[in-house]
Amino acid sequence: MELIEDALIEMKRGKAAGLDELTVEHVVHSHPVLIAILAKLFNMIMFAGYVPYGFRLSYTVPIPKVDTVSSKNAIDNYRAILISPILSKIFERCILEIQ
Repeated sequence: MELIEDALIEMKRGKAAGLDELTVEHVVHSHPVLIAILAKLFNMIMFAGYVPYGFRLSYTVPIPKVDTVSSKNAIDNYRAILISPILSKIFERCILEIQ
């Protein structure tokens, strides 16, 4: 549970919601029992060795590198950001902290 709390403290606020429409703020301002439930879920994921399908879903948003009209037609002038579900981000931070 401490790993999850530490991961939530380190995460930036005000970021886009994933496909599940949850943000960091939803988890931070939820009931404290959610942390215990997430800890049990993450332990079961580790024990079973299976990541839920919803953790793998994300979407890509293209961001223009330069704001000129002529350069918006070139593919090289965009960078992609990946929007992942918040629960998978918390899980990933916990895994990285353990290693």
